[in-house]
Amino acid sequence: MSKFKDFLEQCLPEKVRFESVRREKHVFVLRFIDRFGIAQEIELWDKSIERRCFRAGRHFALAYRPNDTERADREVARDLISALLASEDRLLEWVRSHEEVPLDRSNPGRTVFLREKDLALRMLRALPRAGSVRSAATLVLEDELAGTERVQDVQIYFETRCAEACEFCEEPSRRETLGAKAASRMLGVQHALQLDLVSSGAFGALIHAIADRGLPVTVTGHDWTKHPWREKLLRGSEEQNGLRLRLQGPSLEFDSLELARRVSSLSGLEWVATTLQSSDPSEHDAMVGASHAHSRLMRALENLESVGVRVQLSLVLTRRALRTLAKTLCDLDKRGWSVELVAFVPDRAMGDVREKLAPLYELRSALEEALPAAEGAIRSIVGVPICAVPVRMRGKVARALRTNEREALQFSSVCGTCEVRSSCSGVPATYLDALGMRGMVPTCKREQ
Repeated sequence: MSKFKDFLEQCLPEKVRFESVRREKHVFVLRFIDRFGIAQEIELWDKSIERRCFRAGRHFALAYRPNDTERADREVARDLISALLASEDRLLEWVRSHEEVPLDRSNPGRTVFLREKDLALRMLRALPRAGSVRSAATLVLEDELAGTERVQDVQIYFETRCAEACEFCEEPSRRETLGAKAASRMLGVQHALQLDLVSSGAFGALIHAIADRGLPVTVTGHDWTKHPWREKLLRGSEEQNGLRLRLQGPSLEFDSLELARRVSSLSGLEWVATTLQSSDPSEHDAMVGASHAHSRLMRALENLESVGVRVQLSLVLTRRALRTLAKTLCDLDKRGWSVELVAFVPDRAMGDVREKLAPLYELRSALEEALPAAEGAIRSIVGVPICAVPVRMRGKVARALRTNEREALQFSSVCGTCEVRSSCSGVPATYLDALGMRGMVPTCKREQ
């Protein structure tokens, strides 16, 4: 530890002193005293952990913890983070010598996905056998986890109608079908009679069962913030000791500071995740299909930041998103925000999406245009073929999450000689139909 302390002190600006380093679960917390005598803290974690960061290097991501003291010198924290990343190899050496490493990334596990209507029916069927709502929730969860060695998280998908119509989402195309309209009316009746997942107590029971197993839960959906029993949903989440909670989906309702504060009071909240398609208001609004969505989202993000809630931003790489990608990444970097870039993998029910697919050569060009700002702004690049990513960014590439609802991912004939194919996601089947092998280039391991 003394050598590590000496190393940190070499990174500190004049009149700033290192105080301590401690471990909190998967995070190391570095504490220092700034030139005003105010204690500040910086977090360090393995960059594969999906959390909002200020800067990310090859191995680590770092962020400063918000300090309510107005005189706190944030520039010192920013400078220290930059200095630590400049000496990242020494940082890695210290972490590896520690008794624990930030994260075992060899087997991230699978995501358990529970959709509201299906979940309610399964619990109803289990109720006579279980005898109580809580026991029924336990039976359903045990059935879902059966045969699974490791679970990354459990996602509960609420089907309250969303006010947006994102170009990369299948839900808008289904809204006007007879089946969807009937299901929506039925859900409305359940809400009115308090027979839905939340009002019936089934959600709270399920959350309790998940918390008992030490698993994180992600509340997601069309738009969970539009749920008519939202407050009861939040109360059900906060009543479970030890729950690791994530909130995901459209977050425009957080333009209300009151809701942002309410969510910040949840003791188990890890982060709120949402999508920013462009820093250009008109482009973002067009891609999510809602007027004034960008301005509301910006207020929401500022509100969440002001109350200390971590935000996980993502950007889906449709062809239209590439128009402003470089500017968006630069604007995020200036704000100290980071984003996860996600390949557009169409759901099977979306129909003809060929015009929305981003050609790989255009994606690579957009990323190169954004350098060097893009490196700090990009947390990870998920599901994008390695050959479409500039060499200096390839350490941020992660494989796509495969689900039954999405198109199959495939490789072309040119991928046969690629030395990194085993680490690559490939492309959606529609890509090969629409664009063929354009932009796909075999890659050598030495280019990694």
